[in-house]
Amino acid sequence: MFKVSTKDARDTLYLLEMEIEGERMLKIGITSKKFEERLQSIAMSIYSKHRYVPWIRPKRIRKVDNALVKEQKLLEYFKEYKFETEKQWGGYTETVQLELDLVVEVYEKVLRGEELAEDGEVCWCGKIKKFEVDGEKCCGHKHKEPAV
Repeated sequence: MFKVSTKDARDTLYLLEMEIEGERMLKIGITSKKFEERLQSIAMSIYSKHRYVPWIRPKRIRKVDNALVKEQKLLEYFKEYKFETEKQWGGYTETVQLELDLVVEVYEKVLRGEELAEDGEVCWCGKIKKFEVDGEKCCGHKHKEPAV
C-alpha cells in the first residue's frame, strides 16, 4: 500500500464568510484535510485569541488541481483589501474585507482559468478599479466619489 502525496492530490480551495468582533471578512484558504477539520481548527484558533466561537459561513468549497497556486493568485489579487488585526489567529493573513459577491466572482474566474483585470483607473480612495458593479468599473468599495 502506498500513500499519495498531497502535492499530487486535489486539495480543497475554500472561501469563508466570517464575523469576528463585529468585523465582516472573507477567508481564502486551502486544505488537504477534511474541510470540516480545517473549519474546526480555524474556529478554535480564533477562540484562543478572542474567547468566543466566531460566526463562520462557508461560501465556496471545491477540490481543485493546483490549489496552492490558485489560493496565492487570489490572495495577491486581493492584497489591497487584507484584514488587519492585533489579535492574530491561524489563517488571519488570508482574510480580506471586500464585498462577498466580488470575491466569489473572482474565485470562480480563477477556477475557470480566466484572466483577471490587474490594472485600471485609480479610484479617488487610492485603490484600482478592477471590478465591475452595475456596468461601471469600481474599486470594490460601495462608495461614490465625493462631490467637488
